[in-house]
Amino acid sequence: MNKYHGPIWGKLPKDFPTNILEQSYRNCIDIFGENDYAVRLMGMGFAGTAYRFRTMAENSKIISTSLQQNGYGPNAEIYYQQITALYIFFSAGLSCLESFFFAMHALASKYKPSFGLSPKDLSNVELSNVKKEFNKFWGGTDIAIAMKELVGSAKFFEWKEIRNIFSHRAVIPRQRIFNASNGQTTANLLLEKLGSQKKSMPLSELEITKRREWLATQMNRLVKAFDLFVKEKGEETP
Repeated sequence: MNKYHGPIWGKLPKDFPTNILEQSYRNCIDIFGENDYAVRLMGMGFAGTAYRFRTMAENSKIISTSLQQNGYGPNAEIYYQQITALYIFFSAGLSCLESFFFAMHALASKYKPSFGLSPKDLSNVELSNVKKEFNKFWGGTDIAIAMKELVGSAKFFEWKEIRNIFSHRAVIPRQRIFNASNGQTTANLLLEKLGSQKKSMPLSELEITKRREWLATQMNRLVKAFDLFVKEKGEETP
């Protein structure tokens, strides 16, 4: 049992559910075999989940430190560094979730052939599709509910939107606002709100620390649900 011992993915942040994810993945290896194609894909997905969470966490510290030291409207070079760290933060955070859902697609293939593993199938793995299929076959389970509530949440919608903005625009449109009362300068990002209404959001309201906490909460919930799912399904065959 549990053939692999010690850290699988290196040193990870304390708010990442390392132990339970490693244990649950090892359980899958014990059930299906380490050379099983779906298990190998699952391992790649979990590695991506862990690495992207670490990347997100590291850049959250970079952003927080820079904003504390340099403010929200610094010179062009520091602003570039802030925007780059923000881009990595939001990209890595979304990739963390996408990698986990990819791993869940690979796991589901062991129970339902409709979760295909051909190159074409794998290239089409998306959060919304995995969520839909899990709720179709295993609606009411903890993992299906966690997926559904995550994908349907306003927090997730906004995370994706901000990531898309940083991905598609080399220089984010911003407004510099000088507050004469306190002598501070702030920078705003132009976002789209739910319902496609324009919204100007100050960098100070991106709430990086709270968004990291939200992602950590989601990952802990998803991983615990995955662990329960594997324990309940075990070696069940299609």
